[in-house]
Amino acid sequence: MTDDLGDILRAQVSNELVDELLRQHARLHQRFQAGDHEGILEAVGKYAEVAIRCDQYIVSGRCVPLAMSLPPFDQLVRAIESSPSGSAAESLRVIAPRVLHAIYTIRSKRGGGHVSGEVSPQRIDALLALHMADWFLAELARVLGQLSLEEGQALVDSLVQRQIPVVYRDKDIRLVTRPDLPLGDEILVLLYAEPSGLTQRQVVTATRAAQSTTQRAVGSLIDARLAYKTTERPYRLRLLPPGAAEVEGRGLLSYPAAS
Repeated sequence: MTDDLGDILRAQVSNELVDELLRQHARLHQRFQAGDHEGILEAVGKYAEVAIRCDQYIVSGRCVPLAMSLPPFDQLVRAIESSPSGSAAESLRVIAPRVLHAIYTIRSKRGGGHVSGEVSPQRIDALLALHMADWFLAELARVLGQLSLEEGQALVDSLVQRQIPVVYRDKDIRLVTRPDLPLGDEILVLLYAEPSGLTQRQVVTATRAAQSTTQRAVGSLIDARLAYKTTERPYRLRLLPPGAAEVEGRGLLSYPAAS
């Protein structure tokens, strides 16, 4: 089994399409790391336009060239869904185009501004679009590479990992590679990279700090409303929106510029 997502995709789709798909995917994560949620909603449309071409090619053997404009998105989806059932896996023939259509709809209907006084949904919309974009790549890896769901997701995780250079991940290992960060900031970065949260033991293992020291740092983050502890067991520490804003706003996801 190859450990490179690009190799799996290039076995089925042209290099030009794969390179553009991965480039647009990287743009989404880079904008998210920068806290540019509005920028994600602008960029996700281009990702969907490239991704639907990839899906179209896998299912039918041909696609609209990148240099040409696409027909209406819903027409593309219907055309892919109407392909013979044996032309491709059902997830790529039916589910994937609908997911990409949802991404495109978020970009079209929610990418603009909001009326005064309305609570902006941009962050949650950006998260949804980002997770769906990741899902599409994981599904391509799973189907085309004949991988398990876990193996497909691991390939996408490794791809994203290269886009968050300060957090190193290898299976269950998580390490922040910026030695200058105080413990509280280190924990914030770890939680940012792990939306599902981390247990106390995982935080202690990742930071290699004493358990008592880690508990104090975690308590400070909870008191500051930057993180919270779930109620189910085992308890997990998760980032709150102000915590994510802290990570993004203070540039904790990148290395400090050399003096």
